[in-house]
Parts: sequence; C-alpha cells; structure tokens
Amino acid sequence: MGGVHNWLEVCANNHRMRCNINPVDACELYNQNDGALRDVYIGEKIGTKHGWLKPSPDEDWMTGYPQEIIDFMTAIDDGTEPECGRELAADTVATMYAAYVSDEAGGREVAIPGVMGNGE
Repeated sequence: MGGVHNWLEVCANNHRMRCNINPVDACELYNQNDGALRDVYIGEKIGTKHGWLKPSPDEDWMTGYPQEIIDFMTAIDDGTEPECGRELAADTVATMYAAYVSDEAGGREVAIPGVMGNGE
C-alpha cells in the first residue's frame, strides 16, 4: 500500500541519517483531485494521486540506474574495475542477508560476515 518505499536508515553513535531512495523526496506535490493528474506519471505503484505525493523529476536518474549502467559499461570498455566493485557488491549482499537473518530473529542484532572489519 502506498507504492514503493525503499530507504536506508543509519543509526550511528553521533548521528542518524535517513536516505530516501524511493520515493525520492526532492519534490513534494499536494493534489486535491485524483482526476487532475489522471494522465500524469507520478511514481511507481502509487495507489492514488490524491493528497501529498512525491513525484520524481527524473525517476531513473534519481535512483541512479543510468549512472550504474554507465559505470559498468565504462569498466568493460576500459578493462577496469567498476567504481562500485566486487567488494561493495559482496558487502551489500552480506548486509542484506544479515537483515533477513535479523528479521527472522525478531530484530536481534546479528554480525555481518566479512563486512566492516568484524573479523568474520
């Protein structure tokens, strides 16, 4: 309900940061009437165009898809490692897996294997 919602929240010792990946909140729009925006694309999987909305000026660019593809293709063309290389990919998969394990354990903190120098 309410469309796609992807975010990353970092709770550190001295700060807290919330990164809204989708919907991107660079723009906000209030609309009183669904019909007024009937033929206007606002965002993926939204259920209504009534109320406060978060339209993306360029949804693909804001989520980084073209930048990822350009980086990947440039690396292939140059024979170099992508900016976000294998280590980041492995860390990302390990972190996502740890999130699932944590969720299954009722939100308990779990170690992320091989990430952030935790010795595993």
